Amino acid sequence: MSEPEYWTPNLYPRQMEVFNAGLDDVASVLHPNFPTMLLVSGARETGKSIAVMHRICRHLFDTAGARVAMFSKTIKNLTDGGVFQDLTTFIMDEWRQADIGFDFTTKDSNGIPGPKTDSKTRTIYFRVSNRFGGESELKLFSLDHDFEVAQKLKETRFSLIWFVQLSNFFDPSILRCSVEALRMVHMHKWQHLFIADTNPSEEGEDSWIYKMWFNRRKEYLEKVSAGKTSSEFGKSLELVEFWIDDNLGLTSEAIAAKREMYSDDPGQQAREVDNKWIKGHGTQGKHFADVFVRKHHVIGGEEGEGDQIELSRNTEMLFTGWDLGSGTNHAAHILERRFVQVGSKELSVWSVIDELVSIRERMKIEEFTIAFHEIMKRLEERYHKKFEWVHYSDDSAVNAPRASGAGYDALEVALASKGEIELIGVPKPDGSVKNRVKIARRLLKNRRLFISSRCELTIKMFEDLKKGTTIREYVANNEDKHPFDSLTYPILMESADELLDELSKPRASDPTEAGLITVGGGPLL
Repeated sequence: MSEPEYWTPNLYPRQMEVFNAGLDDVASVLHPNFPTMLLVSGARETGKSIAVMHRICRHLFDTAGARVAMFSKTIKNLTDGGVFQDLTTFIMDEWRQADIGFDFTTKDSNGIPGPKTDSKTRTIYFRVSNRFGGESELKLFSLDHDFEVAQKLKETRFSLIWFVQLSNFFDPSILRCSVEALRMVHMHKWQHLFIADTNPSEEGEDSWIYKMWFNRRKEYLEKVSAGKTSSEFGKSLELVEFWIDDNLGLTSEAIAAKREMYSDDPGQQAREVDNKWIKGHGTQGKHFADVFVRKHHVIGGEEGEGDQIELSRNTEMLFTGWDLGSGTNHAAHILERRFVQVGSKELSVWSVIDELVSIRERMKIEEFTIAFHEIMKRLEERYHKKFEWVHYSDDSAVNAPRASGAGYDALEVALASKGEIELIGVPKPDGSVKNRVKIARRLLKNRRLFISSRCELTIKMFEDLKKGTTIREYVANNEDKHPFDSLTYPILMESADELLDELSKPRASDPTEAGLITVGGGPLL
């Protein structure tokens, strides 16, 4: 079964490696008791997705009673001009027009051959005829949260599981759950296939994907070359990397233009053009670029999802952080704190609900306070409750008189809010800025800090906050420093003992690996 009996699509040489991956005559010898686990890695426009879609069609046609599960973060991203639509139109049309007996056997609600929606489960699926005179099936699943994979695959059997853009998933357990579900009773283990396509992750070589398919596979190959026995798990890891030059349809001028488009961001250029597993957005000189990843830390923003993190029903207390300037450069945030149990420890998890940032514009503290107070009141109206508010600010706003001698910033805030906002000063001893950077990095790395997509300037801060040029200036004094200060004051005051204690000890394990996951409006176990 090394070649289709009737027809082969017109693919580039690199795409043919994917098209022929995991076939019986190879897998049955290499790892007879384990499915093939194939990673297809490459930058955009290299042709990897087309290769994977043709491999899916080959499996559906060449496998008797094939059952395929297709996973993505959101259904909408797949069906509205995404990979699923490409598969069921352009790619499958090629197979249907080849006149080999491959065609839809399902019809939509209008009686047109193609995908349909299960009336009970709302799962999108389709069935096609295969070369053996029977049917094969593909089901489309969304995985908004990694932990759902166990629930969706529990007590199910599939012959192939396909993850679209694997770098959107940060929990390695999805691979374990998938392999356990590859267990069709009429098939040998080596006839099953796990396949995932991905762009290089913003986590770079720290990504679990890189550790699995690059490091672990390298260890296996080194053992083989040294004549040592290795496991079938290592043998089953297959990797096909796509490079921009592999797409024979791209001209040298198009490749040069693509490279120039990313010239302002070395990290993104390396990932999106050169297929390199490089961290962040060009991390040199930046505090968070290597640990902040939009798809992991930003919640909301997809059409129909809204742009605000949903508060827990149990939340009664909210926190605000303030950084007030003298006429310009004000910043304030609203944060929610939750607790999760990881092992024997109870850990704090923070969500940034909203922001108000005014940079380089003249704005009186009174005006800024009134505007922020309105945001607070709208939040209470939305949830139909009166929250208990705790407000933190730079200590100078509370205890340092203005240069003009006319009172304190905290007093003006209290007056403008009619006494509803009373700032608590945050002391700033030597090293406090460095500690706040370290705390924020720890929270980001352990996925215990999330940001609503509406907080655009906060997201920009995490991507761009620059390191200072001297020992005393740990953070560069520019527009990003103000939202950094206001955001980290409440976190420091409420979680300092817990987080600084974590930072002072060797890390036994990452709480993420111990089961910390994100759920809709925030993180839970």
